[in-house]
Amino acid sequence: MTTGIRGDGSDVVPTQGQSARTALCIAGTLLALSLAGCATTSRLAGRGAPCVHGCPEAPPQLRKAVQSGTAAAELAMGLRESSQLRFAGAQFWFRRAAAQGDAAGEFHVGLDYAQGFGVAQDEAKASRWYRKAAAQGYRSAEVNLAADYYLGRGVRRSDRAADAWYRKAAVQGSAVAQTMLGHDYQVGRGVARNERAALHWLRLAAHQRDAQAELSLGYAYATGNGVAQNDTAAYRWYRRAAAQGNAYAQYDIALDYQHGRGVAPSLKKANQWLRKAADRRLAIAEYALGYEYGTGLGVTRNYAAANHWFHRAATGGLATAETALAMDYELARGCARNLKDANFWWRTAALQGFLPAEYALGFNYDLGLGVARNPVRAHYWIHKAAVRGFPEAETTLGVEELTDRGRGTRGAQGIVWLRKAAAQNNALAEYYLGAAYDRGWSVARDIAKAHAWWRKARANVHAAATRTQWCRLGTWFGHGSLPYQRPVRASMRKLSSGTAPLHFKSPFPSTCGFYPEVAQLLHEHGTALVRVCVGPKGELLHAPTLVRSSGRARLDAAALRYAAATSGHWVPARTHGKPISFCATLPVRFKIRKPGQVTGLPALQRMP
Repeated sequence: MTTGIRGDGSDVVPTQGQSARTALCIAGTLLALSLAGCATTSRLAGRGAPCVHGCPEAPPQLRKAVQSGTAAAELAMGLRESSQLRFAGAQFWFRRAAAQGDAAGEFHVGLDYAQGFGVAQDEAKASRWYRKAAAQGYRSAEVNLAADYYLGRGVRRSDRAADAWYRKAAVQGSAVAQTMLGHDYQVGRGVARNERAALHWLRLAAHQRDAQAELSLGYAYATGNGVAQNDTAAYRWYRRAAAQGNAYAQYDIALDYQHGRGVAPSLKKANQWLRKAADRRLAIAEYALGYEYGTGLGVTRNYAAANHWFHRAATGGLATAETALAMDYELARGCARNLKDANFWWRTAALQGFLPAEYALGFNYDLGLGVARNPVRAHYWIHKAAVRGFPEAETTLGVEELTDRGRGTRGAQGIVWLRKAAAQNNALAEYYLGAAYDRGWSVARDIAKAHAWWRKARANVHAAATRTQWCRLGTWFGHGSLPYQRPVRASMRKLSSGTAPLHFKSPFPSTCGFYPEVAQLLHEHGTALVRVCVGPKGELLHAPTLVRSSGRARLDAAALRYAAATSGHWVPARTHGKPISFCATLPVRFKIRKPGQVTGLPALQRMP
């Protein structure tokens, strides 16, 4: 819906977001002004009789000016009629002004067509009237016409045409157009990508206190996109945007306080800023508050409060929150156990393509948890997750094929699925591959390969608690078993019965809280090897040291912080039954495998 503010020349912008962080800034800009035209035509268009002839209730000076027939007076009368919600009369006066070639009159006629005020809504006619006003250099019409091209609203969609009209309005000083043009240069939409030009236009808009431009500049400094990376400068720009009530900036400030970026770390202040963003119904902030209450991060752990915030975020359509809420209902965390409601939220998240939810829903159909047992639907959802690379689903399909499940023969396809999951270091898949080689299931019997796979499984046995694709979701491993965790835990018991001892307690800390958001946004990933020395009580004897770099300084620092957090979670080695100290090399892996598979940390989830 096109929106505008009558009479003051304020710019009008579209309300549509994109999948990238830059588009989020656009979405916030567009939403800020979209509230100006939220009245329903059917209720408002007929209010009061239109002032067309004489207008006795109008101020004497305005009536006298209208009698002179000047376009300015007719426009003023139209604005007065519009303020009285008499849109038919407003349209009459706007058309009279437009008939004299008045650009503002043409713009408001187009705005009424876009909103359906006083006339039948017609986006094509709205664009034609905008074009007439824009041809005379009317700034708001240029912005609206650019938005129409950007969204394909009433005209054929064209990024190049949108950019051209935004540029015309930006040169005239429109902060909205300058922000949109800066975003165009950032992502190369309609123009060649140019970070320097992007920053130029964003700075111009930010100096006019455009909140979205300030937010974008903060993000540029946080990521080093076009400027030297500077957390302090990023924080300053976020504060400017947050002061204007920008929920995304408030959320970013919360993350800064949480991780000590540009400010002294303070979980209390992080919680305060999260609450401000959540009060503005920013779903990812609501989810983050739920996470804090669920884990006791900076607040007293309170599952009921966590459930409340998860529910708010889930009703906003955030798949991660829907999944967390499903787990709450399944595990009776902060609410009564309700498998029916759990499956409702599993399905809601699964329909958005969230892979863990697809697998969990299939798992529940397979076992009849909260739903009638249905092997066909179980296979559908598990297969859906498997073909998109979800390792637990690949393992489940592989085990089904390998152990027959009534098919009469053990299929070679099971080995294919298990190899795919094992390629992602899935310990259970590696365990079953070892079993396949040990017993000759669909492969030539090979004891050496069997033991090789079992050694890999033992080495990766802690992956279920540390793999970064479970970020924010995987942290719940510490609060109860997830549906797709059950087969993994069964295999852990088998693995732990071997001769090699497992040197950690379950649950092991998750790496997701240590994966830098900036690194995730830049898709930086890698594995760092960290040396830890553990005392007889499972505590670290001294600070961990880096053995092999991941190739990224940010990830190396995060790996060292994570290794330090494992103190107390280790089981010491034993000699003659007595605990002794030992040293080990801990691989710390940070990786996001596929966009869309990982909802991940809130910093990755900027869409409303």
